Amino acid sequence: GQPITGRAATSVRPVPAVVAQFTPTFDIAGYQAFARETGTEWVAGNLPTRLPLVLDTPTPVRVTVTNRTAAPASGPLSLTLPAGITAGPLPTYTLKPGESQELTVTLTATAAALPAGRQSALLPLSLTAGTFSDAAGAYLLPSLTIGRLSTPPVIDGDLSDLAAAAGSAIGPADLWWRTQPDSPADASASFKLAYDDGYLYAGLSVKDELVACNIAPDDVKAQLRSDAIGITVDPGGNSRDTSTTLMAAAFPCTTAGFGARGFRDADARQGPMETTAPGMQVASRRVDGGYDIEFRIPWASMPAQPKEGDTLGLNIVMYDGDAADARPGANISQSGLAWASFSWGGKQAVPYLWPRVTLGR
Repeated sequence: GQPITGRAATSVRPVPAVVAQFTPTFDIAGYQAFARETGTEWVAGNLPTRLPLVLDTPTPVRVTVTNRTAAPASGPLSLTLPAGITAGPLPTYTLKPGESQELTVTLTATAAALPAGRQSALLPLSLTAGTFSDAAGAYLLPSLTIGRLSTPPVIDGDLSDLAAAAGSAIGPADLWWRTQPDSPADASASFKLAYDDGYLYAGLSVKDELVACNIAPDDVKAQLRSDAIGITVDPGGNSRDTSTTLMAAAFPCTTAGFGARGFRDADARQGPMETTAPGMQVASRRVDGGYDIEFRIPWASMPAQPKEGDTLGLNIVMYDGDAADARPGANISQSGLAWASFSWGGKQAVPYLWPRVTLGR
């Protein structure tokens, strides 16, 4: 018999007659479905879809155009692109009432789009049809074609037998974690990659003014804690998560002295390399201004074995901690660099945002 009152709220967004949107990647689509199911769809616009663009490679990008009216609609698409990214001829749409149509736009990114000193970048772009605009993030990824070796290198920390291999480099600008290094001498690396029928090979020449050796030989896990190198490999080139990848890592030294210890981390089979990747080898050497480190990673330990001509996902990740008096096992992480580096988990957790490596002749 008592009077009661109540209040209900909903969020409303005006939508024009024609809506054009970048077709979302599987993970963004999953988030959007979750938002619809939980009644939180109003926040979905806060997460733009991701567009991985390999540098100098024309990339087809799908766009969905929807006519929300009871009348036919037609018109052009337009794009707002940062410098260094170009689009091929833009399609037009012709839609019946209530119809949706998927169109393809070809985008090409070049190194001119990269900020100074960086090997990768995340840049905003937008799509417009009529009065409606949709935003996306363009993830610019480096690529490399690597050669097949007729004679396998000796995994001993001496990189001379990989001197002719294809490679690249990362430096302070390629930051994804915490504090940017003071200079290339503080943290940077050049690297070489090669392969044969049995193994993937990686050699890195690392610049590091203070090499920390605070990890015990029986504590080889969680490379983020100290100086370390990670090699993340998506052998099929189409993984949706790291369960179908091999994520190798190694500390260049331990509390027992200089000598690399290798392991797997953050994939489907984690632990010391001897049990999780039989045949894997790592070796390191202390050199002036840093250290050299080599990896031999067996294809047989990966979920798939690529062949000549295939393209896989592969990222090089460097961890740096400058603490001369670090106690054993202490987390001294200070900086993280990567060949493809973004300020969130893409450098490790999202394989479709790893650089592309093609197995050449």
